[in-house]
Amino acid sequence: MIKTVEEVPLILRIEDVVELLNVSKSTVSDWSKSGRLPAHYVGSVPFYQKEELLEFLGYKPNKEAAVISWLKDQLEKLSAQQQKEMQEII
Repeated sequence: MIKTVEEVPLILRIEDVVELLNVSKSTVSDWSKSGRLPAHYVGSVPFYQKEELLEFLGYKPNKEAAVISWLKDQLEKLSAQQQKEMQEII
């Protein structure tokens, strides 16, 4: 079961969307047919992109948290002396 946005696959099947949103397959299909939820078809099989699904849901990522996480990752790559110097700056 998917618990975080990061765990959502980049490409989803209709069954994935049904499970994630806890709605019926016909609801997802109706949203797709009406254009509310963009679907991409391979033959007659719909697939959904993560970013478009998140946009449909009104999800807005916390950019500040993403920047802080990136900075922490970069800090871990520095030597002990460099880390000490950076901590003094921050």
